Amino acid sequence: MMNAMDARFGLLMVLVAAGCGPTVGAESTAGAGSSTDVATSDGPGLTSSTTAADSTTTASPTPGTTALDEGTSVADDSTGECVPPPKADCDPWLQNCCPGQKCVPWADEDGGGVWNARRCSPIAAEPNPVGSPCTVEDSAASGLDDCDATSYCWGVDPSTLQGECVPLCQGSPEEPVCPEGQGCYIANDGILTLCFDRCDPSDPACDDDEACIPLNDDFLCIEHIGTGKVGPGSPCDAPWQCLPEFVCTDAANYPGCAGPGCCTPYCNATTEAGQQQCAKLDPQLACVAFPPELQPAGLEHLGSCQLP
Repeated sequence: MMNAMDARFGLLMVLVAAGCGPTVGAESTAGAGSSTDVATSDGPGLTSSTTAADSTTTASPTPGTTALDEGTSVADDSTGECVPPPKADCDPWLQNCCPGQKCVPWADEDGGGVWNARRCSPIAAEPNPVGSPCTVEDSAASGLDDCDATSYCWGVDPSTLQGECVPLCQGSPEEPVCPEGQGCYIANDGILTLCFDRCDPSDPACDDDEACIPLNDDFLCIEHIGTGKVGPGSPCDAPWQCLPEFVCTDAANYPGCAGPGCCTPYCNATTEAGQQQCAKLDPQLACVAFPPELQPAGLEHLGSCQLP
């Protein structure tokens, strides 16, 4: 039999186990969590792991420039030209493609709109840097973009094929590195490895079309494409069903909850304003801090409105 703490984590475990992978036109969705069960599943059809790295990007090889030295690409015996590795062996961390190429995610013919493979993609002659608008060829998840060697075209509109260049994670899966203030989003069995801004869901500073989403051990600003339209007290059994400023907490944490979980707001557990925010919602509620093991660095104040 589960003890009380295990029960409070029950919804989290269900939500984490229920995900699949991001799809074209739904690059990310509003995740959710609570102070005792942070639902880190990212949205409909997602299974992902996310590692935050709030550190300055360190120098790393430009994709393709060291491929032959590292022995990860091969030179054709007859022509002397570099032959890229098979698609399955393209490595986004080693960037083991030939000079002038980068290893990026894409949705192959069997992907059904899901980023399910990697490919060596040519780097544009006049590439766009991180933060710039970008354009892709053929389809939203083709992996053929005009971003520079260190970035990938993300948030692509399937109609216009335009998006924004976001950084590719550097380092390794165990120790990913992103620009300062960003965390590494690793999803779809490691196919996606992209950097996004870290954020505080109790006081988010994300762009208007983004939400501050819990992704395992951090919160990142990612486009909110989920179906979440419901607010406090509304039943939920998945994090993306709530509005982005709310989390899906276990039913036992919210008075009168009629579902497996209910949406409740984030709050600042270290301030009187945070407590008043919850009390105004329902006198039984308090702003309860996340347990230490679920507190990302710098967000020790983070909590949600629930029964104390």
